[in-house]
Amino acid sequence: MLPISHTYTSIYATPDNETHFRTVRVQLHPVENFAVPAQPVCIGGSQVSSKAFFLAFPPKWGESDLKYGIWHPTPVRQFGTVLRGRVITYATDGATLGMGPGDTLLMEDLAPAKGHITINVSANEPCIVQIVQL
Repeated sequence: MLPISHTYTSIYATPDNETHFRTVRVQLHPVENFAVPAQPVCIGGSQVSSKAFFLAFPPKWGESDLKYGIWHPTPVRQFGTVLRGRVITYATDGATLGMGPGDTLLMEDLAPAKGHITINVSANEPCIVQIVQL
């Protein structure tokens, strides 16, 4: 098998509690016996998780937070993968991250970090996200 990697984005806080985005690259390695008798697959970036669920941001969710500058840290370290719709997440350093179906964000901006603001850009549809808490 060819070397395979995957990238996703992380939002994290520096010691001054400001938040920033970074790209994380995970190497995926061949595993022969993952789902015998199926063919080998590649796996990497394994982390222990405590809970997984689906979350829906209603239309225009978060717009008032952006308007009034209401930042919030993530409640726990967690991955969010957009399944349907689009969101924009703002870091306190001024950077933004647009996400659509298939995009993943690892939220590591725990308190006392200032946090982030996420908005659902749709005025008509919810944005559906799968959350995996670590």
